[in-house]
Amino acid sequence: MFRKDRLRKGEDWRYDREVILTQAGWSKVRCELLGEDPGVKEADPPFLEGLVTKWDFRNSRMVEVEGRILVRVKNAALWRPDRAGNRMTLRYVKSGDRHYQVGKVPRYPGKW
Repeated sequence: MFRKDRLRKGEDWRYDREVILTQAGWSKVRCELLGEDPGVKEADPPFLEGLVTKWDFRNSRMVEVEGRILVRVKNAALWRPDRAGNRMTLRYVKSGDRHYQVGKVPRYPGKW
C-alpha cells in the first residue's frame, strides 16, 4: 500500500519480473519506517555489462567477462561465441565479493 500511495513508478521503483526499488525509493521507505534522514545519494547502476571472453573453465558455471571478472552463470557453454565469432554480452551484478548473472539466459550458444 505504501508503494502505491507514496512512491512514483520509474523514479522510486520499477518492475522487472518483480518490483525493484531504486536508491531514492529505499530512502523514502527508510524515512517512513525508521525515521532516518531522507537524503538521497547517487545510485549505482542496477547491473553491469561486459563481453564474455572465456567460458571453458573446469567449473561449468563460471565465465570470464572483459578478461578480468569471474561471473557465476547457469551454464557457461551457452555463453561461447556464435559461428561468426561474435561474443555475447552478459549482464551481471556484484553481490558482496562475487558477481552473478542477471537477466535471461541464451537458448543456445550465441543466440538469444
